[in-house]
Amino acid sequence: MEFYSHIQPAKLILSAMGAMGVLLVAVLIVEPNSIGIAALGVLIVAAWMFSRLTIEVTENELKWRFGPGWLKKKVPLDSIGSCEPMRYPWWYGYGIRLTPHGWLYNVSGNDAVCVRLKTGKTFLLGTDDHENLQRAIEQGIQQATSNS
Repeated sequence: MEFYSHIQPAKLILSAMGAMGVLLVAVLIVEPNSIGIAALGVLIVAAWMFSRLTIEVTENELKWRFGPGWLKKKVPLDSIGSCEPMRYPWWYGYGIRLTPHGWLYNVSGNDAVCVRLKTGKTFLLGTDDHENLQRAIEQGIQQATSNS
């Protein structure tokens, strides 16, 4: 059973990488070289890997994954103590970053849900749907703790 599923596209990341890709292709047309071709390949793979962030709350877990799902994480709902929406500074960046609030997983914007585990560890899930995500996590925590 799935309580919540949301996909956030990485519009800014894809736009920036697209612009870099066009510039790199233009350079390669003028002067082809293996380093430029390798850089273009890395750029394409990185754009694909970070093209979107999918967050799901299921009956037992909070799960998130980037792009096609090679980079993914999950935590059991019964290990979560609390969560709250927050806005973080723009300089935290995009992707997977270590911040003063714990690990940040995001592809766009400056809004997140800060998840605090019962162990005291925290992490941030960047989202453009923080109210619904917070509500889904809280409902999942309630159901997971009532089932155990």
